[in-house]
Amino acid sequence: MDKLRLHPDDLKAISDNVSESLSGTITELLGRKDLVESTMVFTVDEVAVIMKCHKTTVLNHIEKGILKASKPGKRWVITQQDLNDYKTTNFK
Repeated sequence: MDKLRLHPDDLKAISDNVSESLSGTITELLGRKDLVESTMVFTVDEVAVIMKCHKTTVLNHIEKGILKASKPGKRWVITQQDLNDYKTTNFK
C-alpha cells in the first residue's frame, strides 16, 4: 500500500482548518446550557446532598411523583432540568 505524502504547508492548512472547525463546535456546545442541563444526571444520594435532606425523602418524592426521575437500571437518576423544576415548584 502506498503512503500518502503531504507537504508541510498542506499539513498546516489541514490542521488549522480542523482546529477552527472544532473550536466553533465547542463554542457552540458550551453556549447550549439547555443541552448540558438535559444530559446531566444525579443519583438519589447526590440530590439528597444538594437539597440538604435525607435520601428517603428524595425517594418518597419520586414515588409520589413530586420529583421526576427515571430508572434505567437498578438506580434512580434525576436530570438537572427535573431537579431545577422540583426546586422551583416545591421550594419557592
